[in-house]
Amino acid sequence: MANKHVFLLLCLSLVVTTPMANRSRKRHRAHNSASPPDDADFSLENLANVAYDQLSRGPSSNPPPPGPPLVNPYAALLAKQCDQTASFRTIDGTCNNINRPLNGAAKTPLNRLAISRYEDGINKPRTSPFLSSGSLKSARDVSVAVHETTTIDSTKFTHLLMNYGQFLDHDITLSPEAFEEVEHVRETCCTLPKDEWTSAQKECFPISISNDAVFGPDVTCMEFFRSAPVPGLPMTQTKNVERYQLNDITAYVDGSQVYGSSNTKADSLRTFVGGKLNSSLHNGQERLPLAKDNPPSCSADPENECHFDAGDVRNSEQAALTSLHTLFLREHNRLADLLQPTLQDDELIYQTTRKIIGAILQRITYNEFLPVVLGPQVMQKYNLNLLQSGRFTGYSNTVDAGILNEFSTAAFRFGHSLVRQTFSRSDTDSVDIGDMFSTYNTLNSYGSHAMLKGLSSDNMRGCDRFVTTGIRDALFGGHLDLPALNIQRGRDHGIASYNDIRRSFHLGIATNFTQLVQGGTHDGPSMRALRQVYKRTEDIELFPGGLSETPVEGGIVGPTFANVIGKQFELLKYGDRFWHETDDPTTRFTRDQLKEIRKVTLASLYCANVDVTTSRPSLFLVQDVGNEELACSSIPSLDISKWTTV
Repeated sequence: MANKHVFLLLCLSLVVTTPMANRSRKRHRAHNSASPPDDADFSLENLANVAYDQLSRGPSSNPPPPGPPLVNPYAALLAKQCDQTASFRTIDGTCNNINRPLNGAAKTPLNRLAISRYEDGINKPRTSPFLSSGSLKSARDVSVAVHETTTIDSTKFTHLLMNYGQFLDHDITLSPEAFEEVEHVRETCCTLPKDEWTSAQKECFPISISNDAVFGPDVTCMEFFRSAPVPGLPMTQTKNVERYQLNDITAYVDGSQVYGSSNTKADSLRTFVGGKLNSSLHNGQERLPLAKDNPPSCSADPENECHFDAGDVRNSEQAALTSLHTLFLREHNRLADLLQPTLQDDELIYQTTRKIIGAILQRITYNEFLPVVLGPQVMQKYNLNLLQSGRFTGYSNTVDAGILNEFSTAAFRFGHSLVRQTFSRSDTDSVDIGDMFSTYNTLNSYGSHAMLKGLSSDNMRGCDRFVTTGIRDALFGGHLDLPALNIQRGRDHGIASYNDIRRSFHLGIATNFTQLVQGGTHDGPSMRALRQVYKRTEDIELFPGGLSETPVEGGIVGPTFANVIGKQFELLKYGDRFWHETDDPTTRFTRDQLKEIRKVTLASLYCANVDVTTSRPSLFLVQDVGNEELACSSIPSLDISKWTTV
């Protein structure tokens, strides 16, 4: 068990790295500091004692049922003074929970549903089966056996569902990698001698490849760096301290992918005029600004890929994702323009618009996205359905909204199976997935409008254990395999087994492979694929085991992933003091404002910010009876006049 001296170092690290407001700023900033509670002790020694005590005993209080208790190493740290009268969120997520200001904040550890399963119990990535003897199969071998390639599409849902899932993920999770830099050039693990592939000093954990039918005999290694450990905890060679991974961004559904998770980042994205965000123009259309760290020649040389700037560093991963970023940038600036005549003050316009955008993201996520993913029974089990009227009274300061390791490392990666090989840009033309990763050039050629139209008209790929060739065999145009990287990441994080997570939710387990089929969690081909690479059912890892399950009724994921995802979004709702439906008089919308927020759908934003005159009410669903194309004038939209008397 960790000692108090280590936690004293940890507490100091957190106090130093917690972003604070720049008090010298001349412009007015929403006030976020005030006197702490009378009984709060902010001495480092006390913080260390609190953290040590919590890790020794487990969580001090249970989250609302259903679901297992959560393990958090230092959720009780009171490292920041909070203003209990602030009506707007902090950028970094601190002080959402007044009693535990770091809950859900940026640069804090991932939580866990089940105890970690590191190779040595505390730090080393897993290389052996959970129960059987010997070594685990290479993550690439598991991927090839379980995550076969296919192009079978869904008949019900559009490609926009996949893309929104990625956009949402980038609002709530980011675990940075740890790697050495030599003169700003990233050292590769695969160039090391094989006996140094798992070098603790270099944070390497590459994937071994042998006799691969797709990659060929010359490819023997796939690059992989371990996720960075929490600052302040020794990275390696530690006998007593368990390794915790970091969530670098805020956990809350708050629009951090639009605005950033630090004051420095947020300020860099602002114009400080009229509450608006920086943008650029292309063919007369507003889009994301170019990042300031682009090389000077990037826009002139098509071989030098430029990248854009937004609240999340992954905004330019692929052109469809950047197009969704552009949609929300435009919506922010559109609303800010409408608020300008009445509110006038730049800071007030910015914060008011940011609060509206955060509420819209929560509406789309809980009202449109999650019901498709989880189905009605799981939505009800975790109390995720939004209210039709009235206010939410379920906030609890005993709920930690932090991100679960099993959610970010396995369950919410289900969306990788939804990706098509091609992305439409119109009714007839399409772009191969390989070209989508050339974000700047693709958007210069086709534009965000065409991308968004294509996403809303294409069928996504079906949600199952299968993936497209571009995802499994040629990610980013190279010899990269995304399912293999997901499996390796689970080993890196010491993620518990598939059966361990099922036990956490009392779902029942299969003690042999035949029972996977008899119990209804897997079909025959999926069971046989798992049996190829695992000796026993207790050895099955969470990502391949969960992704290969039969979907829950009315949803697209299986029961294990549905429970992990449902639990996470329950925590994000019940642990968010700024939840958009809240009855908290300090943070709530007015009754009329909440009524307007409830009108908004993704189709509302699509009609307001894309060059279209019609839309389906639900853009995640294909056109069908009850979801026909309507004139945009018939799509409900937000009336901003309800905010002009703030």
